[in-house]
Amino acid sequence: MGIKRTYEGLKVKIKKIPVRKPSFWLRTGIEFILIVALAITMWPSVQEAVVRGDEDGPEIAVTGRATTINGGDLIFNASPYHSNVVIDNITKDFDGYVWSEDIGWIAFGSGDDNPSGPVHVDQVSGKITGLAVAMSTGGVVNFDVSPYGSNVIINTEGVFSGFAWSEDIGWINFTGVNVPGISFVSPNAPSNVRIYDVSDRNLQDYAILLRWQEPTEFDEDNFSAYLVERSTDGITFSQQSSTTSRAYYDTNVMMGTKYYYRIKSQNKTGATEASQIVYLEPTGRYTTPPNLVSGPDIITSPTSIVVRWATDRPCSSFVQIKEGNTFVSEQGQTEQVTSHEVKVVGLRSQKSYVYNTRSVDIDGNVLTSSERKFTTANLPSIYDISINNITLTSALINFKSTAIANFELRYGETANYGMIIPEISGSQTTNHSIPLNGLKPGKVYFFRLVGEDADGNELRSDNSFSTLPQPEVTKFSIDSLNDKPSTTVKVTWKTNVATDSVVKYSTDGTKYSEKSSSELVTDHEVEISDMADNSKYSIYASGRDQFGNLATSEKSEFTTPKDSRAPKISNVVMESSSIGNNTNDKAQVVVSWKTDEPSTSQVEYGQGVNKENYTNKTVLDSTLTNNHLVVISNLDPGKPYHLRVISSDNSGNQSIGDDSLIVTGEVSRSALKIILNTLVNVFGWMERFIQ
Repeated sequence: MGIKRTYEGLKVKIKKIPVRKPSFWLRTGIEFILIVALAITMWPSVQEAVVRGDEDGPEIAVTGRATTINGGDLIFNASPYHSNVVIDNITKDFDGYVWSEDIGWIAFGSGDDNPSGPVHVDQVSGKITGLAVAMSTGGVVNFDVSPYGSNVIINTEGVFSGFAWSEDIGWINFTGVNVPGISFVSPNAPSNVRIYDVSDRNLQDYAILLRWQEPTEFDEDNFSAYLVERSTDGITFSQQSSTTSRAYYDTNVMMGTKYYYRIKSQNKTGATEASQIVYLEPTGRYTTPPNLVSGPDIITSPTSIVVRWATDRPCSSFVQIKEGNTFVSEQGQTEQVTSHEVKVVGLRSQKSYVYNTRSVDIDGNVLTSSERKFTTANLPSIYDISINNITLTSALINFKSTAIANFELRYGETANYGMIIPEISGSQTTNHSIPLNGLKPGKVYFFRLVGEDADGNELRSDNSFSTLPQPEVTKFSIDSLNDKPSTTVKVTWKTNVATDSVVKYSTDGTKYSEKSSSELVTDHEVEISDMADNSKYSIYASGRDQFGNLATSEKSEFTTPKDSRAPKISNVVMESSSIGNNTNDKAQVVVSWKTDEPSTSQVEYGQGVNKENYTNKTVLDSTLTNNHLVVISNLDPGKPYHLRVISSDNSGNQSIGDDSLIVTGEVSRSALKIILNTLVNVFGWMERFIQ
């Protein structure tokens, strides 16, 4: 709330002297007396304002001195005149009075003393606007730009600068006035800050380029500059540049140091806002291939060469080999070095090759040497390497050498080997054999043969082999086959190598029956028939590979299903005749048939052609057989009969054959002859005995 009070100005009447004008000193003295009198008159109200202070909130006192062209100051300090100008840190409005050594009290606030007030500072730009009023004269101190061009501004540190126009005393210089603790609105931070390594490694000229874009909602009128700050730890930053452009080129950097940057927007008050931090370690890029300093030089051996050369910067090391125009190999290492050495192995002795070197620096620039010819030496070598008698845990290495030499075998599960077997002491020969034992099944073994002839020439060869895998049984399965005449199961499984097929099964777990196949396969299938129905079996599979290695499955418990399948009837044959020579004789029919499983024998029949009229049955023959024969006697000759056969298996599953029609014969024949003819039809092999 502004200071509100009334003031009655002191009226002084000066009598004019008509004779002549008062002297300059007289006029100055009168003016001074008037000002002092006015100040004395105003003192109570000013003192009241100082005592009351502010009732509205965060007001900050203005201190210091502003100067005029007359040499008189505006004294904002509370001492000795009790000036009390303050700024509300929220509204940014001025309030209170300042003492002018020229014109006395000047009101900065609003109210009766300054109806055009208050003086105000913009919270973004820090520019001061508005009118202050000299209470003794009513003259205005104009802070507006128009019409006089006043330009007083406050920065973020609370320091005033610039001039304001006074109608009474002219220009007032506010440099030297302060309002410490005032706050202003910060600008928006620069956006999209990017960082680039623009170093030239060839020249060892290292530099970093920063670019950014204007802040969002950019306030161009209040914008002052972009401040570029740098750090080497990402915590403590120092200013490197102040610029109005949106790029910064930093050449004061070195390779091996990581640099952190942030860009601040600064407005005219000095308020700033920082961007996100970006960082980079300048390394630069090579743009041209490395240079060859020395070499390449080559040392040849029967199966290898060593190539040495040097470059002027670190590069990888590779040697490419050709035989004529045919690519053979490229060997080397990616380690970045200046002194290069590559050993190329796997060549053949006394052969002509072409080689070149390739050196690639960290930026992908390639130095390729010209192609050069060489011939490997005609020295002792190893040939005809064979790995024989491979088993699960052993193998035999056979090989030959072009010169008499004694060898050792280095081997292991990796190319680092780890184990050594020397050849039998004193076996100076060109035919060599080294056994390996104690190996692991199904493993790849790397081995190196190393020998030395009488002249100290080394013979070397690298190779590998795999031991046989241990046979294993997988996907073991047991399934019932319901379409078989007897209880039957199908056992299937797989093996990782070809083996024979053996299935063992038992109902008591001690005495096992066996069914097998000698064929070596990996997909196995065995059917077991004539098993007891509704019985629990212990079943497992096994097999041996071509080397006799055994694979066995886990034992599985399997209960066969209850027999619910009836026998299948086939090959029903009927033959009839009459027995005797007179009309009272009776006829007979012999019926034979087959079933696909052992079952009983019975025929039901009836006279006539009515298929539903089965009035008679033969006596049940409970013998379980696959071949059935029933004689129906005491039939009327020359009459039609219909009949059907009936068979039941051991589980009581019954099959009834189709209805058949037969007319009893009238030809006289013996019953024995009829039976024998029927047996011939059923059992063809009996014919030679009957004849």
